[in-house]
Amino acid sequence: MSWSQMLDRQQLELHEAQLELAASREREQKLQAESSWLLKGIATLTRSQSIHGLLETLIGVLKPLIGFEHAAILFTDEKGQDLRCLVASAPALERQCWPVGPVFRRVLAGETVVLFDPSQTSEFTTCHPVITPLVGSVLLTSLQLVQGKLMLLCCHSGRHQLDLRSRSLIQRYRPLMDQALLNVDYRARLERLVKEKTQALRRSQERFRQFAEMASDWFWITDTEQRFIQFPMEDVEPGAFTSGLMEQIAGRRFIDYRSERELAKREKWQRYMQDIAARRSIRSFRFEVLFNEQLRWLSINADPYYDEQGEFAGYRGTVNDITSQIMRNQELKRAKQRADAANRAKSQFLAVMSHEIRTPMQAILGMLELLEQSDLTSSQRELIHHVSHSASLLQTLLHDVLDLSRIESRAMRLESIPFSSRFVLNSVITQLSEQARNKGIALRLDMDPMLPSHLLGDPLRLTQILFNLLGNAIKFTTRGEVVLSVQREPERLLFSVKDTGIGIPEARCHELFHLFRQLDPSTTRRFGGTGLGLAISKRLVELMHGEIGVESQVGVGSRFWFRIPLIEAEEGVRVDVLPVEPEHEEIPPQHILLVEDSIVNQQVLQAMLRKLGHKVSLAVNGRLAIEAVREMGPDVVLMDLRMPEMDGLEATRRIRQTHPELPILALTANVSDDDVQACREAGMCDIIGKPVTSARLQKALALACGQKKWST
Repeated sequence: MSWSQMLDRQQLELHEAQLELAASREREQKLQAESSWLLKGIATLTRSQSIHGLLETLIGVLKPLIGFEHAAILFTDEKGQDLRCLVASAPALERQCWPVGPVFRRVLAGETVVLFDPSQTSEFTTCHPVITPLVGSVLLTSLQLVQGKLMLLCCHSGRHQLDLRSRSLIQRYRPLMDQALLNVDYRARLERLVKEKTQALRRSQERFRQFAEMASDWFWITDTEQRFIQFPMEDVEPGAFTSGLMEQIAGRRFIDYRSERELAKREKWQRYMQDIAARRSIRSFRFEVLFNEQLRWLSINADPYYDEQGEFAGYRGTVNDITSQIMRNQELKRAKQRADAANRAKSQFLAVMSHEIRTPMQAILGMLELLEQSDLTSSQRELIHHVSHSASLLQTLLHDVLDLSRIESRAMRLESIPFSSRFVLNSVITQLSEQARNKGIALRLDMDPMLPSHLLGDPLRLTQILFNLLGNAIKFTTRGEVVLSVQREPERLLFSVKDTGIGIPEARCHELFHLFRQLDPSTTRRFGGTGLGLAISKRLVELMHGEIGVESQVGVGSRFWFRIPLIEAEEGVRVDVLPVEPEHEEIPPQHILLVEDSIVNQQVLQAMLRKLGHKVSLAVNGRLAIEAVREMGPDVVLMDLRMPEMDGLEATRRIRQTHPELPILALTANVSDDDVQACREAGMCDIIGKPVTSARLQKALALACGQKKWST
């Protein structure tokens, strides 16, 4: 082959690579646009006031993505034999009754189905003639609600207009749609339940109020055997409960009216009888009675009394009907149990979503990092840089969404640890300085000299708030400066971020802290962002028992501020600081056992580790990891948590029984407080959150090998 031919071939290959990269970038941009549209749509879903409004909004959100002409949402009737329309975009679809055949059963079982020719299936052969022209091609999938499933039917008049790409899109985003539907459906059901319970409680309160007006504490006297002998109630109007009381219970005792539940509480009544035998006073003794075929709760107070000769004569006291109070307490307890169960379900969902989202992000970012380290042309490197930047933006968005979900579900827990205030503030300024310099603006820190050097709180979340406020200020400032000031007030700290940016209309400042809110859609196109940062900051400040606000003038600039309680750390305690992304650590080559079930992540992590100079062995589940440790004796174990057959926590506990000193590092997409605590309790010495970088891997390995201490 001649030199000219070789040159032509290389140019052709380069051109093909450029085209492929351009196509990849276009696909990534399209995916990002689809994701952004869907996330905004889901935010709109959460504001729906009814299930019908929710479903109508869902159809509107999906239509631009899927490309259908009409859609309907179906539900099964009481017999479960037919599907009927709940919401539809065409009147003809509303009137159709759909028999449940094999295809519909597959869909209701969780499968997403595309029909290129629906006329060949039993469900569509009985369609009304008016519907037949609408269903040239059909996409079917199920939607999850709190108590059952619905079916989404998307149709197009043209054949093959709804295809495998349509199915892939709906499958990609169905978990997010299902969760949005579940959240709104649960809220609607909870609101309906609260309304019903509130009405029932009001009726009950009215009944109890009427009873309380008729009845009061009543007085009684017993003889030495605890039998009722007198009721001095001449000045008390008898009520429903006390009417005819003397005639019914004269000569009897309280214990004669105990309910079956009270009869089973032997220790309680043994103590009561012991107090009576010892002539002790009785205070607020509660028990349940069966009187006139009604179960009631009573509370008694009593004192012994004596005759003129000083001999014990019996007890005198009062009794109060506390049935309404007991019932309210029981209802509150049941409501709390239901709320706790709902929060546990939400926390579990967040853990699953975190894992399912972060795991593919590990593959994307890891492969991009490896690709950037390979031999590329300058144009290819630029394209890879843009893709990496977009992937990082998507990762940030996902982190924000998960953080917000944790806060809204009350799964977010703040730390209370000592930290250096000056280190945190200087670290934030240092990390944002380059961004400010690139825009040609100044970034300054104005720190009160009376600011305590050591504070008690959550430095990570404080840093997150400051990053959001300063990042926004830099983003919307094109000239001048951005100043972070911190002032000490009585028992509080005042943080303020002042800029010389574009400013905000005063009348609209209150909208800034709403979810997915930007005042002008053009700012999204010009400056980027989703409107989550300020909403998250507001909720974090409120979790810190603080307040946040904004002052702004168009064309002059803005000042964002927040106040939080001032809590100084005690002298002499160890002060933690936030970790800064470290440089690569030079450590000897290690034999590393990688325990990971994802094939893609196996390839990415193996490539990273081998590039760092380490030998890598592989196990795909916890059971095989235990065998590999016994047979190969690795220096370090990188352990994934969610795996088939045996998870990483159980595998770690078993390895620790025979290898107590072996460094085991968790590789996990779940980084909640509970997950971190579980890893520590199982015996893991460090937690590496996915997606992971080569620098983070090397730093963790250095710690595991005893080269350098570093805290996560």
